[in-house]
Amino acid sequence: MKRLCTDLKIIAIFEEVKARAQELYPQQFNDCTIDLVVRETRKQLGSCTLSMQNSPTKATSAKHRTAEIAISKYLVGEEAIRKVLIHELGHFVAPDHHHSAIWKERADKIGEKWEIVCHTRASLQESFSFRANLPAPKINPTAPNYVLVCQQCGQIIVRHRRSKLVKHPNGFRCGKCGGSFKLLTNAKQ
Repeated sequence: MKRLCTDLKIIAIFEEVKARAQELYPQQFNDCTIDLVVRETRKQLGSCTLSMQNSPTKATSAKHRTAEIAISKYLVGEEAIRKVLIHELGHFVAPDHHHSAIWKERADKIGEKWEIVCHTRASLQESFSFRANLPAPKINPTAPNYVLVCQQCGQIIVRHRRSKLVKHPNGFRCGKCGGSFKLLTNAKQ
């Protein structure tokens, strides 16, 4: 689920970073609209979606460029928000370059003002405690719902969800010995 950002602190950071990007790459901001949205996602820190539409003035045949920059509502702290916004505005000013050297150069140039070097997603998550601020998972790892055992070597496999292995244990083989599995515990029945 996404919604337009209404947090004044986030909007202020976004406007500051956008002004820096616009100062460096003014040609990318001609005839464009950028929306900032907040998403309820734990899997993505941010995203930048670009599209081209016919100009709203209809007096010209020029295309109007629109972008939706989304950030996770689980980001904590100004530095984390600024890093993600710099990363996503890097995509805006370097369209069609994903995480190439051109994207990195432009994003790093935007982040110079705050001494921020841009990273790909995995590195971004390591650079601040994004995952540490999330609530604990609902599944208790010490209480598995399903336990399977290899009938040949005795290897135990634990599953919390009803996976294909749980549904069809005879259709899979043990990675150690090649034996078949048997379902021992099924707390769901």
